[in-house]
Amino acid sequence: MVRQTAAVAAKLGLHCVALLENPIGTTAENYLTNGNRLLLDLFNTQIEMCDALTDPNAQLEELATRVEAQGFRPYVIPVGGSNALGALGYVESALEIAQQCEGAVNISSVVVASGSAGTHAGLAVGLNT
Repeated sequence: MVRQTAAVAAKLGLHCVALLENPIGTTAENYLTNGNRLLLDLFNTQIEMCDALTDPNAQLEELATRVEAQGFRPYVIPVGGSNALGALGYVESALEIAQQCEGAVNISSVVVASGSAGTHAGLAVGLNT
């Protein structure tokens, strides 16, 4: 989610700030130089680190306050993109999948990885419409 958001922000010329956690104590040389981090650097993403997201909403709001003090107007995307807008994106995705498969493919299962359930919620609504 973070890399996709950073890519879109870069394409649109928007300033992107990512709050990244390192809850398992991965060594800095590995964590800060892996492919995911490389992509964020290529997208010119401002990286803010924390040991763990113990209270993600509060931590993101605190970061938004600091970003606003830098002269930006932040839009906070919750962890996993799990909010009404994020779920609606997956409703739209499910409707598009159903339309493309209509008359050609009969879908019996959808397998998806997610951590915050916003993906599941949106797909469930869209595929049951």
